Amino acid sequence: MIINSLNTAWWIMFAVQIAIIIFNTLLGKGKDEAYRKKIMTGLYIFLIVFYILCKSYLIWGSKTYETSLWNELPLALCQVASFLVLPGILKKNNTILCFCFFIGSICSLMAILMPVEGFYNIPLLSFESIGFYGFHGLVFIQAICLVTLGFYKPKVKDVPKAMLLLAVIALIVHFINMWLRATVLPDSNYFFTYSPENNPALGLCYKFIPVSYVYLLPLLVPLGLVLSLIAFIFQKLDKKSRK
Repeated sequence: MIINSLNTAWWIMFAVQIAIIIFNTLLGKGKDEAYRKKIMTGLYIFLIVFYILCKSYLIWGSKTYETSLWNELPLALCQVASFLVLPGILKKNNTILCFCFFIGSICSLMAILMPVEGFYNIPLLSFESIGFYGFHGLVFIQAICLVTLGFYKPKVKDVPKAMLLLAVIALIVHFINMWLRATVLPDSNYFFTYSPENNPALGLCYKFIPVSYVYLLPLLVPLGLVLSLIAFIFQKLDKKSRK
């Protein structure tokens, strides 16, 4: 069975993700915070181990996907958002949790809806498919479970701080890109801080502001507005459910 965006195999994969979210939610329902934290910790550890195994295979074992260690550093949005989940939970930091929930859920969903070259029209049970869709599926599950297990309630006031955190992380990644370009990876472009590549939305911004990293900053405004709207809806629904 071949997997591609929104085909039968894709919906099977997505249904499994929803089933895992429901299972984790029911598992933690009515339990104390310590028990729910164990669920999230277990999910977090599984995600990290899964990521390491899959990236190791892509770098050193895959015969169909050519890459290198420097091309596979954990500096993509999905990876950063997923790795910050446990620190956010332990510190009870709503800014980090807001970032992890919105960026993790949205970016992972976009990744499986619009997979990059090498990860579409491939066998569902191939290692490349399991690695790509499995990892992004875990990121999506983890992000949604932050809310369903009660660790984070989306609030409008958290969004501006989360956007500032995103800008700071992007700046740090840009400095890493600068170092990589000067040493081992001349075309390093994590977070698209140097150029939009083939992304039309980023390309439009770069057309008006052809300055690396800086061209991304205006996008924080519409992104923040959309996330604020989603958070506002969450707040209204939460208030309504408590009446």
